[in-house]
Amino acid sequence: MFRCTIPKAALPTQSIKSKPVFRWFCCRSGLITVTLYLDRTGYVAGETILLHADVDNQSMTTLLGATVFLIESVDFHTHNKSKTYERVLCEQKRRGRVFQEVPQVFPIVVPTMTPYYLHFCDIIDVSYKIEFRLIDSESPSHLKL
Repeated sequence: MFRCTIPKAALPTQSIKSKPVFRWFCCRSGLITVTLYLDRTGYVAGETILLHADVDNQSMTTLLGATVFLIESVDFHTHNKSKTYERVLCEQKRRGRVFQEVPQVFPIVVPTMTPYYLHFCDIIDVSYKIEFRLIDSESPSHLKL
């Protein structure tokens, strides 16, 4: 079994994002805050990422669920321009209001994928990110992290 040997990959990470919610075009109804936590930032194929999500809904909007995506982003560089392609490697949906009451854990199994660092290649950059989207009762809104 492989393991990630990059020292920074063993460090935990946390991200907090807030979004004001508006009703009737101009009236603010409150704030939705999402706190995401990972016990480390480096994973290899076959490992499970445990994404801890805590949603604090201080708005009058009803949240219907959440979706978590593992996304691969590939940047191709030339002398004149760059082009980016993204694809979803894994998607996990959680519906219902239960996720608002207690922090949730979203397990994401890392599939086999391209290494993020290609030695001796300066025209292709590969990166990975986790995106967390909330679905509300009025429109599909999301907080990207």
